[in-house]
Parts: sequence; structure tokens; C-alpha cells
Amino acid sequence: MAAGVPAQNPPQPQPKPEQKAEPKAEQTIRVDVPLVNVPFSVLDQKDRLVTDLKQEDFKVYEDGKPVPIRFFSSITRVPLRIGLLLDTSNSVRLYFKAQQNAAIDFVHTMMESNPKNRILLMTFDFTKDILSEFTNDADHLSTLIRKLKPGGGTSLYDAVYTASKDKLQYESEAGGLRRVLVIATDGEDDASKHSMQEAIAMARRAGVTIYAIATISWGYNSPGEKVLDQMCEETGGRVVYPWKKPPSAEFGTGYLSKTQIDGQNAVYEAGTGKYSSEQAEKLADALGLIQRELQTQYSLAYIPPNPVSDGRYREIRVELTSERARGIGLKVRGRRGYYPPQYN
Repeated sequence: MAAGVPAQNPPQPQPKPEQKAEPKAEQTIRVDVPLVNVPFSVLDQKDRLVTDLKQEDFKVYEDGKPVPIRFFSSITRVPLRIGLLLDTSNSVRLYFKAQQNAAIDFVHTMMESNPKNRILLMTFDFTKDILSEFTNDADHLSTLIRKLKPGGGTSLYDAVYTASKDKLQYESEAGGLRRVLVIATDGEDDASKHSMQEAIAMARRAGVTIYAIATISWGYNSPGEKVLDQMCEETGGRVVYPWKKPPSAEFGTGYLSKTQIDGQNAVYEAGTGKYSSEQAEKLADALGLIQRELQTQYSLAYIPPNPVSDGRYREIRVELTSERARGIGLKVRGRRGYYPPQYN
């Protein structure tokens, strides 16, 4: 250091002006809560569809507790995934031609109503056979239906179980869809490995609604009626009986009845002439009724009060609450419950 030059202290760092900490960006945690979608129909005392009700006319309950309705639609047009199950056993031989024609009309109508609809074609007798995976090719399905021939026993429960478990439950589409089985059968079963209750449980687990066209004739009592009634009721669908009402007056004239004997209903063996035409017309009407119901249902959705996926079945009840709805004897038909989805 040079003489005479005073020592200089090194410059001291100046304190920086105090800076305010920037606020941390808020983090939003999103939890996806699956909505429970409930399609349902409302019918009057004559079993006709009622389509002019509003959200305020309904309340929905899960396991007996009311839950708020988050979404409501008076007419739902969501795509359908339909398992069309045709009984090809010996027990439906007398109606088989009419069943084929009506099934073909049904296929074309459903494809025309919504190009996003898809149909799986399956037959059952002693065995169950998937003839076509889900498709919207109505001509292809019609060709397959025309080639069918009846014969053998009946494995109805196995067909419902397999279609629900292996096919319908895996179907999905952005915006949602409905899973439906439409079955043409007399409801009798003599060849299934699964029970009726197992078939119903699997349909409910897969979110499938069952509709049935009962090929049971006027004048006959069949144990299959109770089977079909229970399968449809417990999944929110319905059974139609196109041939339970007496045939027209021409039935007794001899015009139709080459095998009518002693007033018994053996005329069903004829399968020709005016009565055959009447059979086909009634079956087509039955399928038409199911078509209209599938295309004009109400739909509501709610957030489940218990979001835990514990595998337990949750009961659903939709009630009419308005005085107008209750006063004219309307009734609600729809799914009775659901199983929450399971996550890994």
C-alpha cells in the first residue's frame, strides 16, 4: 500500500429493496365423479307412452334417499347397443317365419332412426351362437336372419348371460349409450348352465335393459311368461305378447283352420293364409312398440351420494311428484338400480 494514502474499506453491499413474494398460482384438484344415468318411460293406464312431462314432475331416490337431479331430457336420442337374441329352438317353429320377418323390419327401423345404433345378432337353442358382432349394416343382418332355421332345445339364460357379460358391458361411446337386449322367445329353458337369477344379475351388472317378445299363443299358459316378466321387470324393460289376445272372427270359419280340432288351438300349426298374416302383423306391432319406447324415453342423471366403488348394488327409484301425473294414474318404468364401476 502506498504511503500517505489512507486505507479504504471495501464497499459494503447495499441491502436490496424488500421484494414481496409472488402469490403461488392456485392449484385446482379435479375429481371425476361419474354420473348415474337413468333412462325411463312413463305410461298411462292404457299402457301408452306419455312424453310431455317436465323435470319438476319427478324425484329420484338412491337406496331410499332423495338425490338432486343434475340433468334431464324429455326425449333421449343416445345411441343404442342392441343384442338381438332370436330363439331358434323347436318350441318356436310355428312362429318362426313371422319372427324372421319382424326381426328384419326391426333391424332396418333401428338403423334408420339413428345411424350410430349398432346391433349384435345372436341365436340360441341347445347352443348359443353369435352370428354377427355389433354392426349398423342392416342388409348384412337381414341376410343372416333369413338363413336361420329352428331346431333343438332352449338355452335362454345362457344367451342372456353371455351377451351381457362378454359383449354388451364392454360397449361405450363418447356422450353415452344405452345397452339393450331384445329377445324373441317363449321364455322356456331346458338347456342352460346358468340359472335365471344368474342371467338377471349379469344383465344388471352390465347395465342392460331386457325387452322380450313372447311367442306364446292365445289359449295357452306357459311357465315362460313368469320368466320373461321377471327378467324384464328387474332390468327396467317390458314384455309384449303379440298373440295372447284371441284371433279375429275368421279364426273359427274354417278359412284358416285346416288342423283346428274340437275347438282346440291347433290352428297355429297351419301357418298359412289369413291367420298367418294376422300373426305377422301382431308381431310387427309388438316390435314397433319396443322401437318407439327405445327412441322416446326420458333420461335423468344425478351424482351418486356414495361414490365409493364397493361393488354393492344401489337401488334406484324414480317417482312422479306432480298432482297432474299422480291424478291420472301414470306409472314409471325404468332401471331399478346399478352396480358402481370398479377401478383398479
